[in-house]
Amino acid sequence: MGKTEFLEQLRRGLSGCPDQEKEERIAFYDEMISDYLEEGLTESEAVAKIGDPRDIAAGIMADLPLSTLVKERIRPGRKLKSWELILIILGSPIWVSLVIAAIAVIFSIYVAVWSIVVAVYAADLGLAVGAICAPVYGIFTFSASGMMMIGIGVFCAGAAIALFIGCIKFTGVMVKLTRSILLGIKSLFIKKDETAEN
Repeated sequence: MGKTEFLEQLRRGLSGCPDQEKEERIAFYDEMISDYLEEGLTESEAVAKIGDPRDIAAGIMADLPLSTLVKERIRPGRKLKSWELILIILGSPIWVSLVIAAIAVIFSIYVAVWSIVVAVYAADLGLAVGAICAPVYGIFTFSASGMMMIGIGVFCAGAAIALFIGCIKFTGVMVKLTRSILLGIKSLFIKKDETAEN
């Protein structure tokens, strides 16, 4: 693959990107290829050293903020006519309330999912406190129930350690899930732009 083909594939992959951002990225990779050519590499070697333009474009699009993609997607390609503006204004009580409701539902689901993470950490903290308090009570009572409290404290300590390891893994899963949902939302805007250009 040559330099021109690489840059063209990169441009197609960045179709949903704002124009200024797209041109900056293309100029960056254009200069990178030129630098490799000055070092004595051929065009195909320089392009191969950089990587697949589709993977590069996907990485760039994944790193772009969602607000930037949405703003670029909903920007009208032409100036709105007065009757279109009137319809938008008159319809605003309906569409604004629907947008607010959709945002509220999405936000509440997000908070509910992360509240599970917080609840699991709270349960772990409760076990850790039990692991400290139960043996202290058991040491000062010097009775059969005191011995039982020491055993309960040891059990709580083991459970707290095991649950903490589980909490860390669960948090990692939730972070990956949140990231994949965000990338899925981004891909909706990216795919629409790619199909519009083809």
